[in-house]
Amino acid sequence: MSVVYGERGLSDMEFWKFLCRIEKNMIFLLLHDFGVKNRSREPDFYCRILKFSEEDKQKFLELCEKYSIWKITDDYPEWLIKRFRDKILDTLASIKQNIRDANEVYPYYESEFYERRKYQDDAIRGCGELYDIFTLCKDTMPVDADRYEKFVNAIEHEADLLKGWRKSDNRILKQIRKREAKEMHNGFKIIKKMFRDETLITYMHNLESVITFIREYLNSMATTLNKG
Repeated sequence: MSVVYGERGLSDMEFWKFLCRIEKNMIFLLLHDFGVKNRSREPDFYCRILKFSEEDKQKFLELCEKYSIWKITDDYPEWLIKRFRDKILDTLASIKQNIRDANEVYPYYESEFYERRKYQDDAIRGCGELYDIFTLCKDTMPVDADRYEKFVNAIEHEADLLKGWRKSDNRILKQIRKREAKEMHNGFKIIKKMFRDETLITYMHNLESVITFIREYLNSMATTLNKG
């Protein structure tokens, strides 16, 4: 059974502290709708794009001039911003939970080592998903590309930190295998000693006699039943 290794505080680990900084900065970004730059255009632009008739164009431009509308701002689709926002927050939460789950498993058996390793792998995989989301945001939304590039680089660095943490666990696996090999060796020694014990040899001899008697009795009963 795995046990909680209470001596290791996540708050002291670099990969955890760095992830928390990333999360904080991302939340600030999401609060401002990804820093999307809404586009402002002159009224004449919409006349061309929407192919207004000359009559409608004249009326539209007159209304804009009457109400001092010199620029019209396009809002970016809210559904896409919400989709990206939810995906980023869910992925961040998943990464943090996998790290917590891995940190709560201090392996004593090899199976527990691989249980912990799975959580670590899932956290690293989450960084890859987060990287893909931010790359897509940078490529599809009117945002500051340089600012997003910093986030992408930070996510890559976090993945490297997690890989370093995972690699450092190899020593735990070596310790487990060394201990299990020692326990197996000690077990063989105990069994060998037992077979040297005359008392055990006598017991085994008597047990064999009992088994022989039972076998002969059952054979005798079977023969009697067959005759009947």
